[in-house]
Amino acid sequence: MIIPRVRMAGESITLNGSGSTDSDGDVLTHQWTVHLTPVVTLSGQKPTFTCPATEGEFTVSLNVTDTGSLSDADDAQLSVQPKGGAAADSTWLIVVLVVIAVVAVLVVLFLLLRKRRRGEAKPREPQMEPSQPPEQS
Repeated sequence: MIIPRVRMAGESITLNGSGSTDSDGDVLTHQWTVHLTPVVTLSGQKPTFTCPATEGEFTVSLNVTDTGSLSDADDAQLSVQPKGGAAADSTWLIVVLVVIAVVAVLVVLFLLLRKRRRGEAKPREPQMEPSQPPEQS
């Protein structure tokens, strides 16, 4: 049984039982059970259904039966994540880091400007211009 292990809430999912074989070559029937509330039952080798809006871990069971009524079953876990999932969580982290970086740059610029202004605010010594002799006409 092949199922995608992690899906987003509301996303479509295709289950895959094509790996099931019968040693006699009998035709197989596939019966799927998705343990939700209410339970979802599907049939066929590759059925599709929509993940629930509720996040959580759910068991997906496959029961394969041949024409001689011999059967085998397998279970797998399906993890349903809220829309946005881990990508949304990491987006917030990136936004926070960018905001912190911008604030740090602004603080550094403020301190540099403040230092520069303090340097300009000190009284300057008057500078004497060299005296020039008066011009004669």
